[in-house]
Amino acid sequence: MANMAQKYFNITDKEWNRLPKNIRINKIQQYRQDRRDASVAKYNERREAVITDRHSKKKYGVGKDSRVYRDSDIVKNLNKSGYNIKRKTPAYDKWKKRFGK
Repeated sequence: MANMAQKYFNITDKEWNRLPKNIRINKIQQYRQDRRDASVAKYNERREAVITDRHSKKKYGVGKDSRVYRDSDIVKNLNKSGYNIKRKTPAYDKWKKRFGK
């Protein structure tokens, strides 16, 4: 762990050996604390992303990406825009390629 802390603070071997023991211990503790804080921040970011994905699912009724539509939603949207889809057409395929899975 001392080598990792030494690299983290960019301290040469010669300087590290000259440091008093209590300062070296403090540097190691600071390195561990910084790593811990970084991992907690990363975890919190992931947790918030999951929460927003769940809200998105409740709001739109779809998966992680709110742009992903079910087949029936694609047909409804194309019908609203005047395509009158009775079967799969190039317009349907284009829409599905852009927004579908």
